[in-house]
Amino acid sequence: MTAPRVHTFTSTPGEMDTNSFLIETERSIVAVDAQFLATPARQVRQMIDKIGKPLAALLVSHSHPDHFNGIPMLIEGCGDVPILATQAVADGMRDCADRIRQKWLPMYGSEYPAETIYPNQIIEGGHVLTIDGTEIVIDSLGPGEAPDLCVVWVPRSGDMIAGDLIYDGVHAWLSEQRGQQWIDQLLLVKDRYAHAARFHSGHGGSGSSQLLDNLINYIERFRDFVSEGARDGVIDQPLKSAIIIRTKEHFAGFKQDWWVPLNVDAMTKELGLELVS
Repeated sequence: MTAPRVHTFTSTPGEMDTNSFLIETERSIVAVDAQFLATPARQVRQMIDKIGKPLAALLVSHSHPDHFNGIPMLIEGCGDVPILATQAVADGMRDCADRIRQKWLPMYGSEYPAETIYPNQIIEGGHVLTIDGTEIVIDSLGPGEAPDLCVVWVPRSGDMIAGDLIYDGVHAWLSEQRGQQWIDQLLLVKDRYAHAARFHSGHGGSGSSQLLDNLINYIERFRDFVSEGARDGVIDQPLKSAIIIRTKEHFAGFKQDWWVPLNVDAMTKELGLELVS
C-alpha cells in the first residue's frame, strides 16, 4: 500500500498567506482547510482535480475565516462531501462568519464568498477517519490561537498537520489573548508527537519540531516587548508605536506585519496592563 502524501497550497500575502492541505491516500483525497477568498479556494480545487482522485472529506481545523470561507468553491461539483469539525469549531464559525463578511466584503467584493457552508458532521477530539486503510487522527487542543484548534496526525507518513498551531516566518495571530495557552499547546504537541517526521504550519513552511520552538520563542519575546514597553503599567500611543517598531525589527522579514498593532493591544490586555488611546 502506497504511503499517504501531503500536498500544500499557500495563498498570497493579500489572501493571508494561508495554507490548505491535501492528504492523498491510495484512491482518495482528504482536504484540510479551505482558504479565505474564492480564487485560492478554486486553486486548491484545481490541485484536487489535477491529482485526479475524489474528495473523500474536508476537515476544518478551526473557526477563522481564512480556513473555512472557501468551502463552497472547494467542494463545488464533488457531491455530498463530509465536512468535519468539532462542535466548538462549528459554533465558532457560526459566531463569526456573517460579522466578518460585513467587514471584509467592501474590500474584496465578489472575491469574498457570499455564503458560508458549515460542517455537516460533528466529531469529537481524537476522532479517527479511515480512508483507504489510512488512519487520519483529528486531535482537538481546545482554546489557543482560536477558540478550538485541531491538529491532524497521519501516522503512516509521520505528517503532523499542525495548522495554525504553528506560524513560520509570519507574525502570530495573538489577538485572542491566549498567548500562554498557545505556548502550552505547542509544548504538548511537541511531546505528544515527538516521533513526527514533519510538522506543517498553517502560515509558513514545513519542517522539524524546531518550528514549535521557534514560535514559543516568538510569543515569549513579543510578550517581553509589550511588558518592557509599558510605563507604570500603562501603554500609550507613543509606547505602543515603539513596541511595534521593536517587534518588526526583531522579526524582520516576517509576513503579515499589519497584525502587530492588533497583537500589541491584545497582549496589553492579556498582561493586565492599561492601554491609553
